[in-house]
Amino acid sequence: MMIEQNTNYAYKLKYMDNLTFDKVRDLSTKFYRELPQALQDELFEALNRGIDILDSEPQMTAYLFAFGKMHQAKLNYAFGKLPQEFLEQPEINIIDYGCGQALGTMCYADFLREKGYSQKVKAITLIEPSETCLKRAALHASVFFPDAEIMTVNKKFDDLTQDDIVCNEETPTLHVLSNVLDMLNFDLDKFSTLIKDSLNGYNQFVCVGPYFNYSDKDDRINAFCSLLDGNANYSKVFDKYEFDPKKTWTAQILCISVSKDKEKKLSTVVTEEEILNGVEDEYGVVYSLDGNKLLKCKNTNLVNYTIKCGTTTICNKAFHQGALATSSIPIQNIIIPNTVRSIGESAFLGCRSLRQISIPNSVAYIGSYAFTCCSALEQINIPKSITSIGDCAFSNCTKLTLISESSRFYTQEGFLIDEQEKRILAYTGKDNSIRIPDSIKSIGRRAFSDCNSLQQITISNSVKNIEKEAFLLCGNLQNIIIPNSVISIGEKAFSHCKSLRQIVIPESTTKIEWGSFDGCESLQQISIPNTITCIGDYAFSWCRSLRQITIPNSVTVIGKNAFDGCESLRQITIPNLITKIEECTFRNCNSLQTINFLNTVNGFGWDVFGGCDSLRQIIIPQGASEKFKKMLEEKLCDKLLELPKEELISQVGPSQECENLSTEVTEEDLVNAVEDTFGVLYSKDGKKLLKCNNLELDFYDIKTGTRVICDKAFRLNRKIEEIFIPSSVIGIGENAFGGCWSLQQINIPSSITRIRAYTFSWCKSLQRINIPSSVTIIEEEAFSGCIALQIIDIPNSVTNVGNGAFSECVSVQQISISNSLSSINDKVFFRCKSLKQIIIPDSVNCICDWAFAQCESMEQIIFPNTLINIGCRAFWLCRSLIQITLPDSVTCIDSWAFSQCGSLKQVVIPISVTDIGFQVFWLCASLQQITIPSSIVFNVDFIKDCKSIPLIIIPKGSKRALKRKLNKELWNKLIEQ
Repeated sequence: MMIEQNTNYAYKLKYMDNLTFDKVRDLSTKFYRELPQALQDELFEALNRGIDILDSEPQMTAYLFAFGKMHQAKLNYAFGKLPQEFLEQPEINIIDYGCGQALGTMCYADFLREKGYSQKVKAITLIEPSETCLKRAALHASVFFPDAEIMTVNKKFDDLTQDDIVCNEETPTLHVLSNVLDMLNFDLDKFSTLIKDSLNGYNQFVCVGPYFNYSDKDDRINAFCSLLDGNANYSKVFDKYEFDPKKTWTAQILCISVSKDKEKKLSTVVTEEEILNGVEDEYGVVYSLDGNKLLKCKNTNLVNYTIKCGTTTICNKAFHQGALATSSIPIQNIIIPNTVRSIGESAFLGCRSLRQISIPNSVAYIGSYAFTCCSALEQINIPKSITSIGDCAFSNCTKLTLISESSRFYTQEGFLIDEQEKRILAYTGKDNSIRIPDSIKSIGRRAFSDCNSLQQITISNSVKNIEKEAFLLCGNLQNIIIPNSVISIGEKAFSHCKSLRQIVIPESTTKIEWGSFDGCESLQQISIPNTITCIGDYAFSWCRSLRQITIPNSVTVIGKNAFDGCESLRQITIPNLITKIEECTFRNCNSLQTINFLNTVNGFGWDVFGGCDSLRQIIIPQGASEKFKKMLEEKLCDKLLELPKEELISQVGPSQECENLSTEVTEEDLVNAVEDTFGVLYSKDGKKLLKCNNLELDFYDIKTGTRVICDKAFRLNRKIEEIFIPSSVIGIGENAFGGCWSLQQINIPSSITRIRAYTFSWCKSLQRINIPSSVTIIEEEAFSGCIALQIIDIPNSVTNVGNGAFSECVSVQQISISNSLSSINDKVFFRCKSLKQIIIPDSVNCICDWAFAQCESMEQIIFPNTLINIGCRAFWLCRSLIQITLPDSVTCIDSWAFSQCGSLKQVVIPISVTDIGFQVFWLCASLQQITIPSSIVFNVDFIKDCKSIPLIIIPKGSKRALKRKLNKELWNKLIEQ
């Protein structure tokens, strides 16, 4: 081990009490500030912004002074995002890559101490090309973790070998990469592959670095994650002043988990030498010379086969013959001996006649695609010996019923789940509607690909990652809500989901990856939050039905072909931060009429607007540079229109602050109204849509430039099925679409901040509505009587939902409630008869009168610990409700709150309750036991309500006092505890 010793610094450090990173940096600060200004400047210049290798003690001191606080802040933030299961590991090892002076290791020691974790660090590997830095790093690590074994590796990344990166299968490893992945002086692919091949056991990676506004350097941190094939626990990008309002620091933070087992290292690859020396048996099956590996089946007519005893590995593509439809082996039954330890990738891919297979307890590894498209396979066992199953191992096994004896792998509702990693590996069987289990953290690569019968899926709030191609080619998938827990959506995740109509991207994501929604031909509406900074290549290409999309001002990059083939797109606004329009971005958008540039850009790629034959005008800011105008004129001839910036912003309607137009229709408005060819009246200036006189209208596109849709504009138009609202609209009036019985779909643009009273009431055919994150208030009965509505997603921006807003939405099955609400008002979800479960967010302290009354299918309610009041008849006639757990925060339960909950069996009223109303549990016929605290035991009216309950538990010493207040029958049911 290389370590600094016998120096003044070493002696000073070893005898300091309660050592912290701040104290270490203070030593450098003191030294640096005592130098003359000229020497300070010289040292700082020598650092070259922290990029160059440090080779002297003064440089190390200057580095800690200049960049130490920034490193510390980013690392502390990243450590705070580590999974709890990792932080609770009793002991770990650390590998600190490009460790410098071991800043990452020191900050982790501070983090453990400050958060109170008792985790022990057994071994620390420090990797650093500078010998001077490495010695000091070892000194720091030995002082902060005196019981740890320190190993030093004095090498550049390109010179590392597997011997330098040692991971223990039994002990989890923390890999720290602080400000190294953005360096361009090493081969990232080689480095990532080396680490991936060296991993064992449970590994947690913490990657932090600067953000360069989407240069090539930025891509490296995400490429590293992709190359590792890890599970991203957390990912976020911070621009200047976002990470710290007082600093210009930028940051990329990425936390990755990777689990690797020794058994997975069993090679299932077939080499040319093995084939050349292979031994073919009488059935046409080829084995390796030593008999350990089954290499290939050459017999295309094989029906039944017993694999030879002594075989340890069934190699990749062993029984796969290439083109599935024409060349698959007709094998129906295969017997695997208990000597086999691994089944390779695609081993039985496309064996469409395979009906039965038994996997012995010796098998530890099943490779990716091992049984994909085994469409006749009905049953398979997964033994306890299995430690790893690859992606899509059982995808498209449409008849399969899985039986698992393993504690790690199990099935639920057609899923094959890795219980340890909480990850969906594959989906098997047929089901038109699926709910992801609440325990799942990740949907694996291609987990649901080609599930053509899948129509609806509900993803729980526990899911953090939707991996690459997860829902690829789910041609009938119509409805999906991505919860705010999801931090990454992989490449082509929803590619060619041809029936998908609308989708909301959660605020937790920062990037729309390559081809995420490519080929979603029915996609008409998508909500992009203002956390998105990059729209990747081909992100929405050939979304033929997409009429409107609002690109938030946070976006800095729009990739090539991003909107290629969006034939219905009519208007697009290019936000402020875009500096270049990539090649073919808007090619084949043949309905595109208007493009708004909020700022100038520096360049255009090839064929950006090819095929945009309907383009009428392109609006640019007044005073735009001549260079910008010239570039546009080359592309768009004479279609330029210059507007002052204020007027340009008004054209796209980003906020209601621009103007405050009333939604009321005045006599003057009607006198001066202009009627279009469809029978729709507009104000003279075109800013207000006043009224639709054509009751035979079945679809309508509201004119671009319209600012408000007035009160009752389309009310009782019972034939209209579809309405398109442009992003210029900032206000929709009361009852604007009330009673539009046939209305099936409508977009609410992100320019809307309030949904007014009765706006969509009794739109009986409306099945799905997207409420954008711009909305803060939903007024009374806004969606009441939308009897076809199935999913309600109230974004976290909403702070108030009015009385009866979603009442009588009898088909709604799933509700996500904003965590900004402090109360659920009267009758908000009254008579939502199909709702089975509700989670009340922690922000709510009051559930008001009749809030969930007559939700007859409600089986479970999860109350927050913040809840104080439960209103009158709040859960009246929730007939399916079996159990409730009231938190200790509740102080008041009003009359009839749970009356006629006929399936309710047991109730414990917390001691915090001091006020309880009349007949709270009236006619709860199945109620077996009720526990009453001393705070309300003498409320006689409440106890008289419990005549049908067999057992009433009361506090000790209170029974006698109730004798005169209760009749004998009720008094005899009292039990003191």
